[in-house]
Amino acid sequence: MNKNVTHQDIYEALERIAPFSTQLSWDNSGFLIGAKHVPVTSCVVALDVTPEVIAFAKEKGASLIISHHPVIFSPLKAIEEQSVVWQAVCASMSIISAHTNLDLANGGVNDALADALGLSEVRLFENEEQLGRIGRLPHPTTAQEFAEEVKHKLVPNGHVSFCAGTKPIETVAVVGGSGGDLIAAAAACGADAYVTGEVRHHEWLIARELGLTVVCAGHAETESVVLRPLARMLADEFETVSFYVYEQQPVSYC
Repeated sequence: MNKNVTHQDIYEALERIAPFSTQLSWDNSGFLIGAKHVPVTSCVVALDVTPEVIAFAKEKGASLIISHHPVIFSPLKAIEEQSVVWQAVCASMSIISAHTNLDLANGGVNDALADALGLSEVRLFENEEQLGRIGRLPHPTTAQEFAEEVKHKLVPNGHVSFCAGTKPIETVAVVGGSGGDLIAAAAACGADAYVTGEVRHHEWLIARELGLTVVCAGHAETESVVLRPLARMLADEFETVSFYVYEQQPVSYC
């Protein structure tokens, strides 16, 4: 495709990569702000839509933002001045959000996370929402060494939290973002360790009871791994469009 690429064309490409019909029932992924048949030559790919992302998009001359987290999630009762929705509309900027459909997709968030951690023989791990992936490390390691490797690969300038399980680690399950509620499912699928972005107190206790090593590496850090692969996939299809990835500063709270 060499010219006259529109926002709708980008949306249809995303539909092929991560069908919006697969999003979970509580989600709000899709074409959320803007006009579909506007030509596009520059696009920003980001985890969230923030004032900084909108400013970055303006700097790059982008008319479209693709975000992972939906810019509109709950029903809006007001659109206040200087809110991100207000800023996007005032800037005539369109926003497409691909959230749980991108989590579930082949090549999506969880495959990107597994790839970032160097897992092989990656497959779906069974859980109610079919979100996770499970694979193998190149060689067995200890909980401490594995946690350090996760930090090195995902949070080089921050920290991770972990609890050590009862056995060497070779098989690892992953769910990007808020996946603490799937600790038991990861253990049931034979994982020696589980990597996710958020874990609550009682979920740490479940992990300890199960003897499972769990590494909490931050919500943003475990999902932002998909941004560059997604931008590359789209750039390969739309040669006349420049795709820019917004590098969000990590917010570590694990």
